[in-house]
Amino acid sequence: MKIKKRFPINLRSLILSLAIISMVITLTNAYVAVYNVQKKLITDQILSSNLNYSSKLAATTESFLSSAQQELAYSATSIADSFSDDATLLSKSEQTYRMSQSFNSIFVADTQNQIHAVYPTSLNLKGSTLTSDASKLALVEQRPLISQPYISVTGNLIVLVSSPIKDKQGNYLGYIGGTIYLKNQSVLNEFMNTHFYNDYSSVYVIDKSGIVLYHQDKQWVGKPVSDERIKNALHNKKSGTAAMPDMQGTPSLAGFDTVNSSGWIIITLHPSQTVIDLLSSVMRSVLYEGAPVMALTLIALTLLAFYIANPLRLLAVSASKMEEPGVIEKIKKVPSWYFEVEQLKRVILFGTLLLHKRIGKLSLQAHTDPLTGLLNRRGIYESIELILSKSNQVAAIVIDIDHFKRVNDTYGHNIGDDVIRLLAKNIKQGSRESDLICRTGGEEFLALLPDTDMTQAADIAERLRKKVEKMPLPIPENITISLGVTYFIPGMEQIDSVLKIADDALYQAKHEGRNRVVIKVASDHSVNHDTE
Repeated sequence: MKIKKRFPINLRSLILSLAIISMVITLTNAYVAVYNVQKKLITDQILSSNLNYSSKLAATTESFLSSAQQELAYSATSIADSFSDDATLLSKSEQTYRMSQSFNSIFVADTQNQIHAVYPTSLNLKGSTLTSDASKLALVEQRPLISQPYISVTGNLIVLVSSPIKDKQGNYLGYIGGTIYLKNQSVLNEFMNTHFYNDYSSVYVIDKSGIVLYHQDKQWVGKPVSDERIKNALHNKKSGTAAMPDMQGTPSLAGFDTVNSSGWIIITLHPSQTVIDLLSSVMRSVLYEGAPVMALTLIALTLLAFYIANPLRLLAVSASKMEEPGVIEKIKKVPSWYFEVEQLKRVILFGTLLLHKRIGKLSLQAHTDPLTGLLNRRGIYESIELILSKSNQVAAIVIDIDHFKRVNDTYGHNIGDDVIRLLAKNIKQGSRESDLICRTGGEEFLALLPDTDMTQAADIAERLRKKVEKMPLPIPENITISLGVTYFIPGMEQIDSVLKIADDALYQAKHEGRNRVVIKVASDHSVNHDTE
């Protein structure tokens, strides 16, 4: 009898297709893994480079400001004896200006903030009285200062570096100040403009109040940083790395460090798109390098598929001629394939079991509270169907630690975590294997007890309350718990409604003084078990 062919595809094609699909999946998985690893490496490298560069600039800026302050301090000492001689003050100011080359202008002011000498003289400020907050602060503090940016009397956005002038008796005479222009040409701008280490990076400087002191785009200089994402990334940090936008809002990778003497923050950024561009180049190289290997692998798979399928093909040909004489001998002469098939099944089974084991592990992690090892809220919702299907009635107990915030505030969060773990351990030890115990969040727990009526649940809750009241703790005091108890018949009430009733009972226990058990059912009838 001849059997009509239904499937034109043969086993060799199936094996080859399976091999190719497996190869594609494996290569795709490897490609994705390489992509993710390379992305992290490139991102970390850029962040680290930006941080190192910002630290280098911060150290250099620190050295620059320190040198500038030392030059002013030296000049302040040298002119103290000639403070009443304006010509000498002008000469010393010019000398400091030319030797330092750190400032756009140098001036000397007395205790009334009146300028006695200024260089360059073209500023025409001699005899003027300064009224800026920075100049007033220099008089009040009478110590070396670096001001916040402000608009000078000449209309320039500047930072003032000042040093007090005192005579030999220590009497305060005034101060010598050096200005650094922020928008116009200055040593600071030239210094920053020459320190870009590649075409993708950008650098800007802000002071401790968030005012931009330096930026390639001058329109931002003198303006406050308004993007909260930038403020949050820099908040209360002297140095570090962060993903944050630049001044235009472009997503960027930043490294920043602080100039200690001035509180200025130097930020080096790369656009986040740089990572994608570099990563694309790397992944193209991976594909180009791997193409010959993939071609050889495909050829090898084709040959291997033929070798594996040929014994089964011979067996199929023999089986199609079962009515002819000698077919049994032909079948016997076919190399046995079935043992290999069995091994293949075992290998596939092994691979499947390994995958399921991994999925099960991930599922366990997703459904387990890491602090206590109990189920989390998601876990209990996933598991609840089992006990609902096998139980005639289920009790629910909601448990909350009384005054737990005080424990955290008094002894710290680590001790608070220890207390939560100990309570979880005691709850678990007092439960049955069929009970579902869950940490729903913070210091709150939920226990679902299958085949447990209200009286039994109340007794269990009361025993637990008393046990916890005497439970040894790593703190010099005991804790108490409040418990809300209810029960329900599966299929008659929704679990969310039941948990709401238990929560209401817990709230009532809290409201009535804590350290007690309150029973509440759907009819709103409640029973209070307390320690009073």
